[in-house]
Amino acid sequence: MKNAIIICATLAFVTLTVYDLMLLSGHIPTTKNIGEGRTWHGLVRWGTPIGEGEVHCANGNIYRGKWQDGGIRKGHLTTSKYKYDGKFQDWKLHGFGIARYKNGHTYIGHWRENHKEGLGRYEYNNAEGHVSFGVWKEGILPIDTTQMAYHTADKVYGIDASRYQGIINWENLFFQADKWGKVPSKEPNPNFLLPVCFAIMKATEGANYHDPTYLYNSENARRCGIAVGAYHFLSSKSAAEEQAQNFIDHAKLTRGDLPPVLDIEVHDSIMRREGDRVCQLALDWLGIIERHYHVRPIIYTYHNFRNRYIDARFARYDTWIAHYAIPQPKVEEWRLWQFTIAPHIGGHDSHIDLDMFNGNYRQFKHYVNTNGIKEAGGR
Repeated sequence: MKNAIIICATLAFVTLTVYDLMLLSGHIPTTKNIGEGRTWHGLVRWGTPIGEGEVHCANGNIYRGKWQDGGIRKGHLTTSKYKYDGKFQDWKLHGFGIARYKNGHTYIGHWRENHKEGLGRYEYNNAEGHVSFGVWKEGILPIDTTQMAYHTADKVYGIDASRYQGIINWENLFFQADKWGKVPSKEPNPNFLLPVCFAIMKATEGANYHDPTYLYNSENARRCGIAVGAYHFLSSKSAAEEQAQNFIDHAKLTRGDLPPVLDIEVHDSIMRREGDRVCQLALDWLGIIERHYHVRPIIYTYHNFRNRYIDARFARYDTWIAHYAIPQPKVEEWRLWQFTIAPHIGGHDSHIDLDMFNGNYRQFKHYVNTNGIKEAGGR
């Protein structure tokens, strides 16, 4: 009994001490009227909202996010017309953010005082899958389309990257096209811009290596509304189980991501000696990954390797083919095409691989929804 009394007294002291510390620091959970029809739910410090919390407005709008100096800097806004996720200034949409409208349209890009301002992509919820992309001015996209022989959504371009490209500024990426929508163009026009629609990052290699830029680049590409993928570089020296586990442990795939990718680029000298073993190693990795994520992976390789070594056993997997300086890949049934290495793209100043999806933007969205990762956590 004595021990129980001591324990209860100690717990009461601890609870009181924590509350006293909150009082002393000025951090107190509360519901507070902060003026102009706004009610704060969260912590206050010396009477000012601070940290994570939400504000309910008289007009029904709800702000959720992190407060600093009495205002929201980054978070979410829910209104009767749209849901917004991004940056704020003085209660207004300001900086980079994504607005998802009740009619199904989506704007991904920069804002200034509640207006679309700067580089941005507007996706229309219609059967044609129309997309508008460029530099917006006070909510309007002032592009002269009279000389353009394409629609923005006709072609779907993306990039792939590893540590060699470093940290990428995902908020400001774009391709510069010619009037036919060709990227890259010998005669680029600054008025003809196309968005980076997908990005596939190297996640792992062999049984132990994981790319140091993968997590940052994949998380921030995803935050910017870019479809994200991850690839594993196959090693001929490690067991398939070890390599698959390395990928599962470090490739943080989530709902809406592209299928996992296996990069098969084993040297010809090894393939000539033990090609059957390497192919079986690749097939084992693909099988383990498919069972884990419940989606069918994609194979990446260059065209000569595919023609020499990728046989009928791999026929069920989509192909991402690397083949440069040609009008189109000289293989059948390709899904993605790595077609050139560009000196740079808008918003990034190092060499980077450019890729194309075999289809338009509507078909690309359907492919991701049908073949991509279905659940958070990649399962």
